[in-house]
Amino acid sequence: MALRFVQGLLTDTGELGERFTQTRADLGITGVHYNQVTVVRDTLQCRRALNSWKTEFSTLGQDLAPRVAEVSGGLLVRLTLNRYLIATTFFNPYSFLQYSALDSNFVVIRRNF
Repeated sequence: MALRFVQGLLTDTGELGERFTQTRADLGITGVHYNQVTVVRDTLQCRRALNSWKTEFSTLGQDLAPRVAEVSGGLLVRLTLNRYLIATTFFNPYSFLQYSALDSNFVVIRRNF
């Protein structure tokens, strides 16, 4: 499901292309194609990304902190040398996943897209 979302995000034609044009520009991933994307398997990088995501989301509200603490995994995808996307199992009413974009220092640069 997460990889399908990444494929849609990187589609630059048709309705999906129009829907994500601004997001791709904001993230600096315009022109990146799906076959250039790699799933990160380095556990240290994955842990840093998840910890960064947890830190960001736990500050959004006192009610979120306990729910965020329960999240223990996700899928980390490298879009470019300095852009990553993490999909976590945190509830999103549309996809049941939560997507956040991170930079190469694993700082959240965009969430909920």
